[in-house]
Amino acid sequence: MQSLTEFNIEKTTAEILILKEQTAQNIVEIGKRLIAVKSNLQHGEFDEWLKNKVDFSTRTAQRFMRIATEFPNTTLVSYLGTRKLLALAGLDEEDREEVMQENDVDKMTARQLEQAVQEKKKLKKRLAEEQEYSNKLQKSIQEKEQEIKDLQDKIKSKVKETTDLEVKQVNITVKKAVQEKQKTEA
Repeated sequence: MQSLTEFNIEKTTAEILILKEQTAQNIVEIGKRLIAVKSNLQHGEFDEWLKNKVDFSTRTAQRFMRIATEFPNTTLVSYLGTRKLLALAGLDEEDREEVMQENDVDKMTARQLEQAVQEKKKLKKRLAEEQEYSNKLQKSIQEKEQEIKDLQDKIKSKVKETTDLEVKQVNITVKKAVQEKQKTEA
C-alpha cells in the first residue's frame, strides 16, 4: 500500500511539473497575442476589450505582455513559474542573465528569486548613484584644475609685468645715471 501512495505522489508531481511548464509557455504565448491585439485596436479600446472579451485586468495583461517581450523564447523559461517570470522580467536583459547565471533559479523559490532581483536592482541603483557622484567629482576636479591653470597663467602674467616694470625702472635709473654722469663731465 505504501508504494502505491508513493507512485501516486510521484505521478502527481510529474503532472504538476508538466502543467507548470505549460503555464509558463502559455503566459508567453498569451502575452504575444495580447501585444498583437493591442497594436490592432484604436487608442483606449484595449482596456475595454480586455474586460469584455478575455476577462483580464489591465495589470495582468501588462505583466503577460512584458513577459512575452522579455522572454520570446518559451523553451528558455518553461521551467519557471509566473512569479519567477515576473520577477525576472523586471530586469534588463544583462542583469537578468547575470541573476540567472549567479543563481540556480529553477531550484530557488519565487520569494528567493524576487529577493535576488531586488538585491540586483538595489545594487544597480547604488552603482548608478556612485557613478553619478564620481562624475560630479570628476567634473569638480576638472573645474578646479582649470581654476589652478588660470591662476598659474595670471601669476606668470603678473611675474612678467613685474619683471618688465623692474627692467623699465632699471633702464630709467641707468639712463638717469648716464645723464647725470654726462652732465657732470660736461
